[in-house]
Amino acid sequence: MHHTAGSNSYSTSSSASIVRGIYAYHTGSRGWPDIGYQFLVDKGGKIFQGRRDAIYDLPVGAQAGGYNNQTIGISAIGNYDTVSPPAVMVTSIERVLAWKGYVHGLNATGKTTLITGGSTGSGTRASSGTKVTVNVIQGHRDTNITACPGRYLYAKLSSIRTGTKSRISAAVSKYGAAKPTTAAPTPVKASSSQSPVARWGSSTFSWKPVTGAVKYKVLTRQAGYSSSMPDSRTWTVYKTVSSPRATIKTSTGDTRLIAVRAVDSRGRLGPIKVHSQITRPLSSSDVVRSPSWNLRSDSDAFWDKYYESTSGTGSMRVDDVSQVRQVQIIGQTGPGYGKVAVTIGGTRVGTISFASATPRDAAYLTLGLSKSYSGTVRFSNLDSGKRVRISAVAFPRIAAAASPPAVTGEVVGSSTVAPGGSAVVAATYTKDSALVSWATVTLQQYSGGRWVDAAPIPIRGGAGQVRVSPQVSTSYRVRNYNGSAVSPTFKVVVATTVTGEVVGSSTVAPGGSAVVTATYRKDGAAVPSATVTLQRYSGGRWVDAVPISIRSGAGRATVSPQTTTSYRVRNYNGSAVSSTFKVVVD
Repeated sequence: MHHTAGSNSYSTSSSASIVRGIYAYHTGSRGWPDIGYQFLVDKGGKIFQGRRDAIYDLPVGAQAGGYNNQTIGISAIGNYDTVSPPAVMVTSIERVLAWKGYVHGLNATGKTTLITGGSTGSGTRASSGTKVTVNVIQGHRDTNITACPGRYLYAKLSSIRTGTKSRISAAVSKYGAAKPTTAAPTPVKASSSQSPVARWGSSTFSWKPVTGAVKYKVLTRQAGYSSSMPDSRTWTVYKTVSSPRATIKTSTGDTRLIAVRAVDSRGRLGPIKVHSQITRPLSSSDVVRSPSWNLRSDSDAFWDKYYESTSGTGSMRVDDVSQVRQVQIIGQTGPGYGKVAVTIGGTRVGTISFASATPRDAAYLTLGLSKSYSGTVRFSNLDSGKRVRISAVAFPRIAAAASPPAVTGEVVGSSTVAPGGSAVVAATYTKDSALVSWATVTLQQYSGGRWVDAAPIPIRGGAGQVRVSPQVSTSYRVRNYNGSAVSPTFKVVVATTVTGEVVGSSTVAPGGSAVVTATYRKDGAAVPSATVTLQRYSGGRWVDAVPISIRSGAGRATVSPQTTTSYRVRNYNGSAVSSTFKVVVD
């Protein structure tokens, strides 16, 4: 409750001109878009709408700094610090309060909690962010540093609350509880190109027609990627449409929450229904990249371009990102592509892989987060020599859609090891698109016609590693604890090897001979029976000299070079070649 603190000597016939004067003052001198109060009441009991649409809606006013988005204001025209408000004025105030209290189901004699915000006008008695408990019907002075609504009107508030409650009770007894005249709209689900990440700046959203509706109000909340979303208790009217669809524009980097409500022929509003939340990818200029990234044009890529890096130290970052619930990269994927680590505010939150069995030109790669993060988002390449291609990044503020658990497994570096060697296997574990912070998965190997457990892999922060030393080429996979997630199969290959060397001294007399011994191993085991070739270096190239029969992995041959000659041993297809060795004729 307020008072205008103006003259009390006006006539009721001039009250409309007083309201126009308040409008001029509020919009001209104060710079507000309309009268600050939602309603005004003159001393004769005449009720005026102050802020536009207050009769049917709840437009945010400018009447209680720090609390405007949680309250409506009714102002008594006159100064009620000097005189008592007339009874007819008090009755009209009660009527307005009962009307709005009935519509919104308020307890006129009850209490409620408000959260203190900032104020550029009257100061607040509580500091910003403080929760304050107040009467549902209160005076301006209860929350702000002011004498408003004047001592005589303030003294009437107790009886006004009681009178208002009686009026609400009578209305409920006669009509029942207030209910909307139209139903909430039923949204038509947004397409995957609209939500959660919107590819285009302009997009049309639709809903099913509502019986009794003559038009619809489209409401939004919007924020740039570095700003917090607006207060959840307020909406901005984006547009009013007559058909059940609306085209909405959203700038790059912004997040927009979209809602809709029906309006009947008398202007009465139906329930608000949230339709979709969309986030646009950031502009390329908002992303800071290290020198290793190169811009490529590609008509098949998202936005017809991508940035590519194969450097293991390549990185890109976006500063001052707010309220991130998932990270999306739109980029190209394919066999053998690399992956990036994602950190937000210095905390590593996960890994995004660009590897896929089949190439994709505009893949949406999602990293779900267990909570909201803010700060600098950094993408750091993890694989030297592997392609990472990024067209755009986006930071939706809604949790990623629930998805089944998933595990991955791959060999770090080369998947081929020498006999007796080892390889490192890396695994990741995600659930609902978010990395699992603490768990154990199992590395399994294929042996004897079935999968058997090989080693546990501790998962910390969604990832873990284990070292394997297979004796023969072996297929592996990673499995979570209950088998609901199993990785694709991958293989560690034990290299096929051949060796060659001279038995005894490598120096022979002219006309003499030397014995060469060779070995042949495949998948870590001696080849039982095969033929390899001893080659000599002659005329600037390698030429076949003599076959060597391999039995149980080994064989011999005798050579009688005329001059000092270099030799090597080669298997049948050249996939394994020994080191070069020499027979010296002296």
